[in-house]
Amino acid sequence: MKDLRIGIIGGGRFFNWVHAPALELIRDNFKCMVFCCCDEQQARETVAKWGYDRTYLDADEMLEKEPIDMLYVTTPPSVTGQMAIKAIERGIPAFLEKPICNSFEELKRIQDAYNKYGTPHFVAYNRRHIRILNEAKRYVQEKGGLSHIQVDWYRHDTKAPTGFMGSGIHGIDAMRYLCGDVETLRSVSSKTEYFDKQPISYSALFMFKSGISGVFNSNARAGHLSERYVLFTENGSVELELTSPGGLDCPKWLKIYEGKKLVRDVDLLRDRPEAERTPAHFNGIVDEHLYFLDCVRNKQAPFPDVNDSIKSMRLAAAFNQGFNGMLKDFKTPPVDPVE
Repeated sequence: MKDLRIGIIGGGRFFNWVHAPALELIRDNFKCMVFCCCDEQQARETVAKWGYDRTYLDADEMLEKEPIDMLYVTTPPSVTGQMAIKAIERGIPAFLEKPICNSFEELKRIQDAYNKYGTPHFVAYNRRHIRILNEAKRYVQEKGGLSHIQVDWYRHDTKAPTGFMGSGIHGIDAMRYLCGDVETLRSVSSKTEYFDKQPISYSALFMFKSGISGVFNSNARAGHLSERYVLFTENGSVELELTSPGGLDCPKWLKIYEGKKLVRDVDLLRDRPEAERTPAHFNGIVDEHLYFLDCVRNKQAPFPDVNDSIKSMRLAAAFNQGFNGMLKDFKTPPVDPVE
């Protein structure tokens, strides 16, 4: 149903790599797609590749001239917060790529705008929309709930100064999505540093308010990309490996054990319809876009919003700094290392 007019701000490498392919797969939802990028050459290349209706170099001009129903903001975090506030003040539902800003001070300004105007917006933690992760969540709920969770987060050779405020926050947010809010945190890091004086590896022990315990292990130079979750319930467990945008480095799967017996074995490359064997489907990107569209159509508030996102950002900042103790006692820094 081509009924929505969509505006897009930010057309760099990340948008073309992650979101543009997903939007193309659901293009029959849009009757008009307008696009803004401050880099004129990048704007021309993006429009030529994806065939959007109109292009702008100035976001304010686009927002002033175009009667859009929804806005996608996929800019660097130094710009995303400003664009988020513009959308909220204009009453335009906004899809915000994370991190949504580069400081907790700016995050507070976004919160203040939201609390004043109440404009719906969505922070793009795509793991919440990965189908096998949601299947795992439903299974453990049916079995009485989680007792423990372990997440292993491995990367090729991460050279980003953002630490867990960058891609790693996805794993942290997924733990919150599965287990609830964190009460205490105990974290350690390796003494070996490799980039921007960051440790190569981190480990953290979480105690959630729900009573679930959790472990998060990370290695930025594992030589391969892998994201594994093990969810423990009474007399059973669920193991799954997720993919990340842009690649399928390892086979992606879900296995459910009851006692010693393997009762479900899903291989995504084998078991998904051929048309859905794409990174955009495996990563939950398509499903998070469809969720946002449905919320806009039905005038519902999508989730997570900025008020929930701050919880994952605060936890990531504590993890980055090697904090140990009750999370309520962690003092958020005025500016976080997000470029």
